Amino acid sequence: MTTEQAYGAAATGETGEAGPFLVLTDQTLTEPTDEPTARQWLNRLPCMSRPIQVGDVVMINVETGETRPMRCQRNGCPDCIGVNAWRRSLAVRYIEPTHELTVTTTDLHRADLPWPEVQDRLRVLRQAARRDQVALGAFGTYVEQGSANGMTHAHIVVKDGHRIDFDWLRRRLVSAGFAGRFTYARIKSGAEFSSYVGKGFATYAVKGYRTDADDALRLNGGRVGHFSRGFFPDGVRRAEVQSLKALSEATGEHSPWITRIWT
Repeated sequence: MTTEQAYGAAATGETGEAGPFLVLTDQTLTEPTDEPTARQWLNRLPCMSRPIQVGDVVMINVETGETRPMRCQRNGCPDCIGVNAWRRSLAVRYIEPTHELTVTTTDLHRADLPWPEVQDRLRVLRQAARRDQVALGAFGTYVEQGSANGMTHAHIVVKDGHRIDFDWLRRRLVSAGFAGRFTYARIKSGAEFSSYVGKGFATYAVKGYRTDADDALRLNGGRVGHFSRGFFPDGVRRAEVQSLKALSEATGEHSPWITRIWT
């Protein structure tokens, strides 16, 4: 996704100048149906195809004159979930995480709703770390299932991580209910911010929501990732706005979209 695509729901200030669409929007959780057997997380009508009515806030491309409805920004919307996932992965990269951790399971193959179980096991792991005085850092977690055997595993990006005794980590992972197989590595740093976009951890954060958004939402409990306290020091919304601004400055791409009241 390019910066121009990401600016699809641009917001403006009082001057009417183009600005990042994240400034005046808020992401919400999708609302699943009450029937567990029929649960579908991508359950809203596409917001960009709704008719524009007088009084609506719309987006106008100042270069082409194209007019679009404002995005609803809900995870359950087919038109918004891809943008939501991309902007979240951009925010993750922007706060400069230090390590990547992948944990696996042996008993959650093809589990229908794996996130609550993964969440509980991560909670047990962090409780053990506090007791053992091991600093794990803040976690950002995305759950996936293997396409071949349905193995449930979690990709975790770590902020303020440290070197960890692997024997300790393996022992505590197994005690928490995970498998003993894991990977833990430091994220390379030093390159320009824009060079990271679409690479490394960002691919985990986006690919599932592009190929099968309903399934990705199912695996992650309706969210685009789960983040522990302190992962985004100033809040996720600010991180999203700042990261999009940083990418725009790094690439020299600026949004042509402004907002207006449709008359």
